[in-house]
Amino acid sequence: MVVDSLKFPTKGEDGMMRAIIGGGLLLASAIIPLLPQLIVNGYSLQSMRAGARNNPNPPEFEDWESLLKDGALMFGVTLVYTLIPVMLLFGVLFLGFFVFSFGAAAGSAAGEGGAAAGGGIGLIVMLLLGGLAFLLLMLAYYLMPAALVGVATEEEFMAAFDFDSVREIAFTSDYFVALVVAAVVNFLAFLVIFPLMFLLVGFPLAFIMQAGIFHYLGTVARDIATTGTGGPRTSEPHTGDAF
Repeated sequence: MVVDSLKFPTKGEDGMMRAIIGGGLLLASAIIPLLPQLIVNGYSLQSMRAGARNNPNPPEFEDWESLLKDGALMFGVTLVYTLIPVMLLFGVLFLGFFVFSFGAAAGSAAGEGGAAAGGGIGLIVMLLLGGLAFLLLMLAYYLMPAALVGVATEEEFMAAFDFDSVREIAFTSDYFVALVVAAVVNFLAFLVIFPLMFLLVGFPLAFIMQAGIFHYLGTVARDIATTGTGGPRTSEPHTGDAF
């Protein structure tokens, strides 16, 4: 399935041109902040929508306003899902450092051993709070693709926060396996693509990889919705708009 999805952005006669345009936008994003990357992200979200709706036709670089809108939706969802855990991470680390410093200072009043004990307690508190914030950040990254599927299919920002729908996708073995596969494929592709970026060839490949992975995740979400919880896997293609 993942191989077919990686081929998806280059399907049809205009496939190579789409790869060149997408690669050019990624290259431009290294110079021009935000706008080119938003368009690429919009294309990726539309690729996810195609996978979720079983649409065999790749998006085209034609409706630039629609691409920009979808890119802004993805940016907003990513910001909300990651900003709170990141702020919490820095907040608890700052609080933990304060507790560590306060514990060491208070303990020093009781002597050298007290300073060590107070500092040790503060360090433990800092590590525990930091670990909790890090786990929340990892959870946000885990849930975010499932949230983006809702945005892709409903075409509404608030669909990312329909946590019942997000849970129905995210807490399945198929979704977990899909994220592991996507992570492995991305890592291996990075090892190949990054050196090629110095020859500019890597930028179209990076675009294909990004759009293909999003299409793959949309396809997996469609299969989860079609199969149902504990239900038999159907051989008929799902053509509805739910996923």
